[in-house]
Amino acid sequence: MEWKLPSAICQNQLLFPCPVSKVEPSGAPGRRMLCGSPIHCSLLAFVVSTLVLQVPQGHSAPLTVTGPPGPITVAKGEDVVLPCSFSPGQNAQDTEVTWFREQFSPFVHRYKWGQDQFGEQMVQYQGFSPGQNAQDTEVTWFREQFSPFVHRYKLGQDQFGEQMVQYQGRTELGKDGLAKGSADLRIFHVQLSDTGNYTCFVRRGSDYDEAVVELKVTANVVLDPDTAHCDLVLSDNRKRVTRAYTPQHIHYNDKRFNPWRCVLGCEGFTSGRHYWEVEVENAGRWAVGIFRDGVERKREIEFKPEEGIWAVGKRPELKAFTSTSPTEFPEIKAPRRIRVSLDYEMGQVSFFSVDEGIPIFTFPRVSFGGKDIYPWFWLGPGTCLKMCP
Repeated sequence: MEWKLPSAICQNQLLFPCPVSKVEPSGAPGRRMLCGSPIHCSLLAFVVSTLVLQVPQGHSAPLTVTGPPGPITVAKGEDVVLPCSFSPGQNAQDTEVTWFREQFSPFVHRYKWGQDQFGEQMVQYQGFSPGQNAQDTEVTWFREQFSPFVHRYKLGQDQFGEQMVQYQGRTELGKDGLAKGSADLRIFHVQLSDTGNYTCFVRRGSDYDEAVVELKVTANVVLDPDTAHCDLVLSDNRKRVTRAYTPQHIHYNDKRFNPWRCVLGCEGFTSGRHYWEVEVENAGRWAVGIFRDGVERKREIEFKPEEGIWAVGKRPELKAFTSTSPTEFPEIKAPRRIRVSLDYEMGQVSFFSVDEGIPIFTFPRVSFGGKDIYPWFWLGPGTCLKMCP
């Protein structure tokens, strides 16, 4: 027999010496070791709070949980299935499955970045002080629990008592697949706030394992016809824009760009993380990015942050429209599909080539000052851009 310590304790030798002599490998893609990181190990500390004496169970196979090899991407408003499989399969009645977000709060006490962090400390433990002072050490103590959760299945039925409010009525575990080793979770009507990492935790008696699934939610960008220059023609579903060679006869609007051939997305953002993808349907000139509300639209404007525009485009070569002068990327092929990523609170705007799977450019961080930020597009002659999906 062997003594097995909670992974959260094993993670930090400063807290307790770890006598376990064997560590399991991480295995398949999407799965992480139980002691992979401080946050991750702390999340699993709810399993045990003291040493557990385990008796070897013959040749029974250990429980193994596996997630997908890469992130799951879905558009805002659609339904999504987060895949999770485990082996060996078992009777659903004996299976406990919990999906939760990668977080652990409130806590008993947290020490991080060289100082105590009391922001989400449990009320009954306020006033406790740790004996740690190392700048590079993070220590978190919390009770034997991991709630609230996204979805929990236990004792043969769903458990909704401590489900996170934002997921109530929006989740469904595929219970029919449990006997075959499937713990897939369906989330209905996905929101932008659902973006992030999810942990699929499966327990069978004293044996347990987990896998992480990353969910990416794209902003469902619909173009605003009231902002489109008269040379830009929008499709009926407002997901595609083409620059025509002759202007349309459309009514005057204070929101409309002139003389620049620009158009904005309908929805503006004042918080959160968002990203969307744009497909270039021909080899013309183009630029995509974000636009800060309040910038004058009825004059000549320069594409740069000082003008309220953070953008990357092909004019005629691929470049980022940075302050003073553009930053060119002669080594990167102009993508046919480009991703724009916005983190409002962090003040960060990044661009990626979906074709090559590589980053293109990230602008220096900036404060948006509470202003609305809109998806922004500029088209050269004959160019057509399509919003994806």
